[in-house]
Amino acid sequence: MATSRRRYSDLIRGYCEARSIQIPIGFKGKSASRYAIIYLEDPPRLVARTWTVQADVVYYLNNLAKDVPMQILDFKEGVEMIYKGGNHLHRDKPFMD
Repeated sequence: MATSRRRYSDLIRGYCEARSIQIPIGFKGKSASRYAIIYLEDPPRLVARTWTVQADVVYYLNNLAKDVPMQILDFKEGVEMIYKGGNHLHRDKPFMD
C-alpha cells in the first residue's frame, strides 16, 4: 500500500515535533516525499526539501549539502539511510516503531 505525500508530511512533522527538531517555514503546507534529511546541528533542523528517489538525495549530498552531521531518513520504510559514496544509499537501523 502506497503512502500518500500528505501522509509523509504528517509523519515527518510528527517525528520532528516529538524530538524538538526545527521545521523550516518552507516545509509547512507542502506535500512531502519519502526521504528527508535532518541536519544534526544545535538545534537539529529539518531540510525543507524531501525526495522521492535515492538518486536525487545522492545529488543533494554531493552538490548541495552542508558540511555538518546529518541523518537521512526513509519515511516509507522507517529506516535511517547511510551514504557511503557511489550512486545509492544503504539501509541502516530503524528509526520508527
